[in-house]
Amino acid sequence: MTSIRRLALAATAMAMVAATCGDDSASPATTTTTSDSTTTTVAATTTTVDSRPLAALDGRPVEDPLYGTGFHEVAVDEPGTFAYSLVPITGDTPGANLLGIGMPFAVATTGLGDDLVALIAWVHEPTVDSEPTPAALVVYREGVDGWEIVVAFTDAAILGFLETTTDYMAWKPHDGTFYARTTVSTLDWDGSMARIVADVHVLDSPDNAEEFFAEVECTANGAMECVLLSDDGVLRPGDSGEAVEELQMALIEIGYMDGEPSGEYDDATAAAVSRLQRDFRLARDGRVGPNTQAAIDDILAGEIVLADEEGIGSVDFGTGANAAISAIEGLLGSADSATGWVTGPCGPGWDWNILTWGGFTAIFTERDGPRTFDGWRVEELADVPNFIFFAGGIAQNWRWSNFDSMGAEYDPFYGFWYHGTLGYGIGEFVGGAPDDPPPANAQILTFGTGTGAVLWDC
Repeated sequence: MTSIRRLALAATAMAMVAATCGDDSASPATTTTTSDSTTTTVAATTTTVDSRPLAALDGRPVEDPLYGTGFHEVAVDEPGTFAYSLVPITGDTPGANLLGIGMPFAVATTGLGDDLVALIAWVHEPTVDSEPTPAALVVYREGVDGWEIVVAFTDAAILGFLETTTDYMAWKPHDGTFYARTTVSTLDWDGSMARIVADVHVLDSPDNAEEFFAEVECTANGAMECVLLSDDGVLRPGDSGEAVEELQMALIEIGYMDGEPSGEYDDATAAAVSRLQRDFRLARDGRVGPNTQAAIDDILAGEIVLADEEGIGSVDFGTGANAAISAIEGLLGSADSATGWVTGPCGPGWDWNILTWGGFTAIFTERDGPRTFDGWRVEELADVPNFIFFAGGIAQNWRWSNFDSMGAEYDPFYGFWYHGTLGYGIGEFVGGAPDDPPPANAQILTFGTGTGAVLWDC
């Protein structure tokens, strides 16, 4: 039975008795009964049924599903397709911020008994034009206090679910105001829980320059839980096939996996993705959404470069100096400056050449042998080009608390911090050596890896 018919049935209980006029032509018909001693004439009654679809709500309190402000008496408009609260549900502007109630459009319902009705609710005539109008699909039941909420699916709650998903968060272009518009196609009720399937259109307010579309399935019996039905383009554990194989091939090529691709998104693949996300400062969930895929593509294209304990990008320590310099400049561009081959701090026979890109240096040495790529060092983390990343996800303005949480240690004798697992050493702080242990907000200044990065400690 549709919700329209349910309301119509409820409306029959609100029948009104028609007024009787003095004009004979408008008088109700009469029935005359004659017996041996008496003649009785009974006037027939005329009953008018309020056939407006929302008639059962007229003059009754309806619970607010949008702000939780309780029950508000509503009045139904003349066609009966909409109802509005008599007073605002927020603020005190007359005729504004009213609770609007209407019939849902093109929603297929199953399982709703005669005591339940599905309606839409929204804020009518909002006073703040720049803010999105809250809306919801609500299952109501008439109770002692009025029409009470059984379950409600609010646009705000569905948007909150989307914000827990990797793909949606990767889509968000900036910190604007985002709001959802949910179009429900089906609503099922099993006696205790409601389930909806809906298309969700998310807009970027106020310019609506960006849009996001998804299909969701949500259930509610108080708390609401949702899952994405649309293909969100995310690769995740349990997936298999060509796309996973291509992912694994890329991870092998950029050094995050070993062996041969299997096409199965297993634990090893998820761990490799998680390490990549750590290094490139992405949310670590072991799944490949747009941001992670974009990082992989940029690494393969040489547009972003990782520096770690093995070298810079695909250029490993121990590579001949001439070949290494050419390859690194291919990755980072022409150096801002170069010392040329000069005697290093360890004296004759330990010549070195330092190439600099902002606060980042690559070190090449000649230590009584061939000239090779021998280390890299950060001179000032805040001045490192933004396309250079570091294993561990080290970023500008990192504090000691960041390093401490990822397993770094501090040597109070030298006043250096170091990270044995990642191979980083001689790390210093802005303002010099701090206390032991360093304060959580001590700002990181320098660090490096490779033999060349510590040559002055001869």
